[in-house]
Amino acid sequence: MWYDHTGRRRYAYAATQKDARAKAAARSHRDGPGVESVGAFLSRWLGWRAAEGTLAPSSLSSYRLHVRYVRDEIGDVALADVTPALLRDLVVDLRRTLAPSTTLSVWRTLRGALEQAVGDRLIPWNPCSAVRVGGGPTRALPPLTLDLVRAVLNAVSGDRLESLYRVGLSVGWRYCELAALGPEHVDLAAATVRCARHVVRTSGQWHILPGSKTGKVFSAPLPASTVRFVAARLDALAFERSWLGPAYADWGLLWPSVGRCAGAPLHEQQLNQHLARACSRAGVPRVTPHHFFRRGCSTLLAAEGVPARVRAAVLGHSRVATTEELYTQTLDPELRMASEVMGRLLG
Repeated sequence: MWYDHTGRRRYAYAATQKDARAKAAARSHRDGPGVESVGAFLSRWLGWRAAEGTLAPSSLSSYRLHVRYVRDEIGDVALADVTPALLRDLVVDLRRTLAPSTTLSVWRTLRGALEQAVGDRLIPWNPCSAVRVGGGPTRALPPLTLDLVRAVLNAVSGDRLESLYRVGLSVGWRYCELAALGPEHVDLAAATVRCARHVVRTSGQWHILPGSKTGKVFSAPLPASTVRFVAARLDALAFERSWLGPAYADWGLLWPSVGRCAGAPLHEQQLNQHLARACSRAGVPRVTPHHFFRRGCSTLLAAEGVPARVRAAVLGHSRVATTEELYTQTLDPELRMASEVMGRLLG
């Protein structure tokens, strides 16, 4: 008889007492904590997370990719042999081929998995807690002034995605929510647009899921000027469908892809490249769609004095602090105004 790492009694049977003791000793070593390899445990951990049903398909796909990176490096190492020094070497190896932000994401996934191993009493502590991993230097984002926004809009004037730019700035939604908009989600008479679904791409396949990225369904008003561009886009969409005919895979989208994937959801990389070209033509610093639409919406509204509570509602945030801290930039004129106010106070 022996006790395993969970404290439960285990028994071994053999023809003689000596053989039984030898078998018990061998099994106690095999069943000891941390004997399982890192790769085997991570595979089981992925199965648990998938069975929970709480992860979005895109998150689960990212976890699988992160686990593959770790397994390729230390998959054969026993859990008990994972040390902070080994993990530091792992980070160095990952950074040779991965971007700093991707390395940090892989690290967070591994840290969460090993925390589960601690909870299961497979290892006594999480060695990730002794290693600090940063995401590397981040690219400074240019301030989203009204002049920059207008320059980009002028650069996309007459483009098939011009209405997407104007809707994105008007409502401040995420790429995945804008890409999932269909004609049925736009009410031209009421000048509103409804966020009822979002797109995700996992393992090379597109999926349209209900609700926003956070699971909400809500509507937002559109400015009259934006409504005119959306109406023109609806007419152009009808022409695209009739012109392409059977080659058009109708996903029911307002701004689908074109070319060999005509009708399918617009890929985020396509939108990134489209915005980069627009910034180049406009002669302004390059910005990302998330920065341009989401932060741009909040920043420009804040500059015009729209209260934080209202801006949080437009962006779909439940906490006003999130809108203020992460999605609103302080523009140079506002800093100058604050300086002048202090000057008047001090005389």
